[in-house]
Amino acid sequence: MHVLLRLSVAWAVALLLLLFPAPTTAQTLSDLLFFAPVPLEVRSPYLNFWTPASATSNTTVSTAAEAQAQFFFTDAFAGRTVLIRIDGVTHAIFGQLPLANQTNVTGVFVTPTRTTFTFQIGPLELSAAFFSPIEPGDWVRQSTPFAYWYLEMGVTDGKAHDVQIYAHVQTSDFFLTDGNSNVTFSTWATGQSLYHEVQLQDQRLFSENAQGQAEWGALYFTTAMNDDDVTYDIGSEDSLVHSFSVQGNLKTPPATATVIEGTTNTSSVFALVRNLGTVTTNSSAVFSLGFVQSPAIQFAHPSGGTQLRVPYFHTKYVAIGDLIDAFLGDFSSAWQRGLHLESQIDINSAGLPSDYLSLLGIATRLTMSSAVLTAGTLSDGTVDGTDVTMFMKNIGALTGSNRVTPVEVLYSAFPTFMYFDPTLGALLLEPLLEYQTSSHYTRPYAMPDAGTFYPNTTFSNVIHLQGVEQTANMLIMTYAYSRISGDGSLINAYYEVLAGWADYLIESTLFTETQVSADGLEISNQTNLAVKGIIALKAMSVMSASAGVESDSSKFSSVATSYINQWKELALGSDNHVLAQYGNESSWSLAYNMFVDKWLQTELIGEDIFTAHSNFLKHVNITIAPLTFSIAGIGIPFDSFRPNNISYSSNMFAAGYADLALQNTLISAMRSEPLTEEVSINDDSLTAWSRSADLGAAFAPLVLTVPSNGIHGNASAPASRAGGHSSAARKAGIALGCLALATVLLGLLYTYRRRRRVRGALAAARMRFRPGHRAKRDSNAGMLGVGVGAGAGDEDDMMKLDFIPYSKSDAVRVRREAGWKNLEDYEYDG
Repeated sequence: MHVLLRLSVAWAVALLLLLFPAPTTAQTLSDLLFFAPVPLEVRSPYLNFWTPASATSNTTVSTAAEAQAQFFFTDAFAGRTVLIRIDGVTHAIFGQLPLANQTNVTGVFVTPTRTTFTFQIGPLELSAAFFSPIEPGDWVRQSTPFAYWYLEMGVTDGKAHDVQIYAHVQTSDFFLTDGNSNVTFSTWATGQSLYHEVQLQDQRLFSENAQGQAEWGALYFTTAMNDDDVTYDIGSEDSLVHSFSVQGNLKTPPATATVIEGTTNTSSVFALVRNLGTVTTNSSAVFSLGFVQSPAIQFAHPSGGTQLRVPYFHTKYVAIGDLIDAFLGDFSSAWQRGLHLESQIDINSAGLPSDYLSLLGIATRLTMSSAVLTAGTLSDGTVDGTDVTMFMKNIGALTGSNRVTPVEVLYSAFPTFMYFDPTLGALLLEPLLEYQTSSHYTRPYAMPDAGTFYPNTTFSNVIHLQGVEQTANMLIMTYAYSRISGDGSLINAYYEVLAGWADYLIESTLFTETQVSADGLEISNQTNLAVKGIIALKAMSVMSASAGVESDSSKFSSVATSYINQWKELALGSDNHVLAQYGNESSWSLAYNMFVDKWLQTELIGEDIFTAHSNFLKHVNITIAPLTFSIAGIGIPFDSFRPNNISYSSNMFAAGYADLALQNTLISAMRSEPLTEEVSINDDSLTAWSRSADLGAAFAPLVLTVPSNGIHGNASAPASRAGGHSSAARKAGIALGCLALATVLLGLLYTYRRRRRVRGALAAARMRFRPGHRAKRDSNAGMLGVGVGAGAGDEDDMMKLDFIPYSKSDAVRVRREAGWKNLEDYEYDG
C-alpha cells in the first residue's frame, strides 16, 4: 500500500494544517509569519539536516530544486541529490541539475519519525520519506546515528515502466568545508550491504567548525544488496549524473570485500544506484545515511581523569559493517514500529486540539536528536556496557553556545523524554547528579550545565544567579522520572545532594530578591520562579518519604504548604490572576511553571487559581506601537514586563495547565509561529531566536496522560540523613521532632519572612556595590534602600535599587551583617 495511505487521518489533517496554515486575522501578522522548516535526517547533533522554510508561499517547498538540505538551520547547504529514471528519461526528486527534469512536490507530511514528500512524475506516483526512528526501550537502536531514505512508487497508467533510482551525497557540503579539504574513503560490499565510508583526512577530535558541524567522525551512505541490481561510483557530480542519465547504472561491485579506497577532494560525490527493473504496479527502494562519532564524548570524570565515551551501539556491534547490515535489514520492522508509535500518540492525544499533532513532529525531532546515548570505555579501550549515560548538546544555542546538557533546556525537553522513554531522562540526569555529589562541587544550589563546549564535559563549580531555577529544575526532573518509572534508584543514590538542594530552596525560593529566571527576568520576588521552587519542595517531600527519611519529608511538606499559602497572598491579583511580581497589581505573568503542579500532582495551587488565571490570559492584548496583537495570533509573552518576547516552551507549558479554551488558543498560536523557542516582536517584524530541544515542551499537555507508577526500590533510608537507627524509640523521636518542628516553623514564619527580605537586600547590595555606591535609610517611608549616587552626598540623583520594610531591629541586623558603621549614610570604598 502506498506510504501516504498508511498515515492516519489525524496526522494527515494536522500536518496539512502545519504546512499549509490558515490565514491569520491578527493585525498585519500574516505579513510576519513564515512556515515550518522540514526535518530530513535528524538523528543526532551532527546528523541534523532540514529543508529551509519558505517565506514567500503557502508550501514549504514547491519543486525538487527547493528541497535542499541545510545543516541545522545554518546557511550551509548539505548537498544530496536523488534522481529517478523512467523509461530512459531522468527526473530530479531532490537537487537542481541541468540534465534532469524538475518535478513538483504535491504534498509534504511531517510526523515524529518521518518526513514524506509526494510527487507525480509522469505515469508514477512517488513518495520519498526521510525516516528517523525513535526506539523506546532499545538503547542499541536508539543510539544508532543513521536515518533511512525510503522511496515508494505506484504506476498510475496500468502500463509497465523501466525504473532506476540514483542518489548521491557531496562531502564538501556534508562536512561543511570549502571543497578544498581532502577526505579518505572506502567503499565496502558485505554481501548484504553496499556502503561508502568517508571522513575528513584532517580529523580534529572533539572539535566543531564555524557552522557547528563535527570535524571528526565518518559519513556512511548505504543501501542493501538484494535482488535489485546495485551499482556505485565516486567522482564529479556532472560525470556521474551524466553516466546515470545515459546508461541507468554506474559501476558493478563484487559480492563482498573492499571495493575501493583512497583519498579525494571533498567536492567529489559518492553515488549509489538501484535498478528496479520493470515496474507494473508498485516498487520501492531504501537507502540510509549515517554520521558516526566514535568516541562521541570526552568526559571529565568526577573521580579524576578523562574518559572517552562511545555510542552505545558499540556494546553490540564492533564492526560498522555489522551495524549497517542490521540497520538496513531492520527497515520493515522499524517502519512498523514507527507507525505503532505514532498511532499511540493519536490515541493519547484524543481530546486535545487537532492543531496539537502538527506541533509534535518537529518538536520530537529537535529533542530526540539533541542527545547522544553513550557507553564508557575501560583503560584498555574495552567498551563497558554497564556504564551508560546520555548527554545533550544545546543545539539551538539560545541560552549559551554549545553547552553540554543545559539544565533549563533539559527541563523544557523533559516531557518528551518522559513520554517516549523515561529511562533516557535518568541517563541524562545522572552525570549531573554524580558530579555534584563529588567533592569538586561546593555550591548549595545546582549547576547550570555539564560544560560549556560540547562534546567536552568539563562541569564547573561556578557561582551563578539561577540557583532557584536550576535547583528546582533538578528536583522536579528527578521526581518526575522516579514517579513515572517507579524507579527510586536516583533518589537513594543521590539523596544527600537532593535534600541539600531542598534546604537551599527553603532559604531562597519564597523571596527571590537576587535570583534570575531561565527566561532572563531579573526583578525581585518573581511569582513564576517562586512557585517553581515551592513545587520542587513538595516534590522533595515525596522523594524523602520514598527514601524512608520521614523527618525530611515532614519538614519539606510543611514548608511547601506554608510557602504556597504565603505565595497566594502575595502573588495573586484581586481577580486571582497571577502577578509577575509580588504586590505589583499592574503586572501579570504567563505563570507557566504552574504546569508542574498538575504534572506532578503536588496539588498546591488549586483549580480555582488555574481557572481564574486562564480566564485572565484569554483577554490579554499585546501592544507594540503602532500595532496591537491578539494572543490568538502569536501566543502570550513571558509577562507584562516583556511584551515583545514570546516563548514556545512557556506557551506549551501554560497549555498544560490551561482550561480547554485557552489551551486551544495557545496551541493554535504556536502552530502559526515559526516554530522557534523564542521570537521577539519589534515594530513590524518577527525575529526568531532559536530552534532547540526547548521545543520538547510541546509534549507538556500529552505527558499528563502518562501514568505514575509509584516509587519503588528504597527499602532503607540513606544513613547520612537518617542517622542509621531503626528502633521504635527513634521513630517516636522523629514523630515528636516533626511536631516540634512544625510548631517552631509556624511560630517563626513572620520573623523568617522579614529576615529573608533583609538578607535579599543585603545580597543585592553586596553584588551591586562598587566604590562610590551608597546605602540610604528613608525614615519617613519606613524603607531601606541601596543604590548608586551620581556624586558624593547627592541624594536627589540616587537610584534606589532595592527596598525592604525598615525598622530599628532591621537596622541593627543590617549594620551587623554588612559591617556598616552608619546605616543612614554609608559610602562603600571597595
